[in-house]
Amino acid sequence: MLDATLKILPLLLVFAAGYGLKKAKFLTSNDGSSLLKLVFFAGTPALIFTSILKVRLDSSLVYMV
Repeated sequence: MLDATLKILPLLLVFAAGYGLKKAKFLTSNDGSSLLKLVFFAGTPALIFTSILKVRLDSSLVYMV
């Protein structure tokens, strides 16, 4: 149970931070498109890079082609 909570906790913290920033009127509705672009153009390459780093290469993969 604790493992599942620790895996979900970062997502819940991001949601809580966004909610708090919206309630504090730090973010407006127009900021959504800018944040979406930031996540897409910065987050996606970072996710791809970290995923490639975790791939374990093996000689048997050569025969899959």
